[in-house]
Amino acid sequence: MGLEQWLPFALSVVSVIFVIYGTLILKRKWTPIGAKVLVEPEHLEAWCKSEGKTKILWGVTVMFAALYYADFFIPIIWAGCFIAMAIYCIYLGQENNHKYMKN
Repeated sequence: MGLEQWLPFALSVVSVIFVIYGTLILKRKWTPIGAKVLVEPEHLEAWCKSEGKTKILWGVTVMFAALYYADFFIPIIWAGCFIAMAIYCIYLGQENNHKYMKN
């Protein structure tokens, strides 16, 4: 089994894990330990809501990478979507942390 066969599957699994993890954070079933320490308690709810959405978007982003490596439809479309979404997710994460984390 070569790299081109198992990589899309592995990326799909990682994508699903990101979506589940983001949903747990969004619904406040799980709060990362770092957030409990670095985010002020009155802002923790808003931080979790924003961070959960960002993690779910990371899951979608990784799925674009899986579609690219699976040579699904037109791979260049998925590569472009992956790059655009990755930049957007990095921006959202930076904005969320800048807004809610302690200085």
